[in-house]
Amino acid sequence: MRSTSQELLLQTGLEDDGPHFLLLYRDYVVNLRSLFSKKAKIKIWGCNSGIGNWIYSDEDERGNQVHDLDAPASYYYWRALNEQNRPTPSIAQAFANYFQVSTYGATSGSSIQVLHQGRWIAAPKVL
Repeated sequence: MRSTSQELLLQTGLEDDGPHFLLLYRDYVVNLRSLFSKKAKIKIWGCNSGIGNWIYSDEDERGNQVHDLDAPASYYYWRALNEQNRPTPSIAQAFANYFQVSTYGATSGSSIQVLHQGRWIAAPKVL
């Protein structure tokens, strides 16, 4: 018999390689899902949130993208995100599976957008 956390990991497609928001909020799933209307949508427009298995990279001295954690590079910053909890599937898909609502994610770049009076508006316009 599967535990609640194992069931949630199975539903979302995430691997059990450490703590996830799903494990932290497993006891709240029914209540959280009930907060959304039947036509609700989530839009996560953070960098590459719509790409599954995204691997972060840093740059070496020549400007080449470096993915290997041990490779020489100008800095070690973004690659640190590859050490654990990589989004598999994409972050957007995990949210869609968890909340069971339509979810959109960026496939490049990022911006913050807010649904205001039925339209998506870039956050600086409404702040």
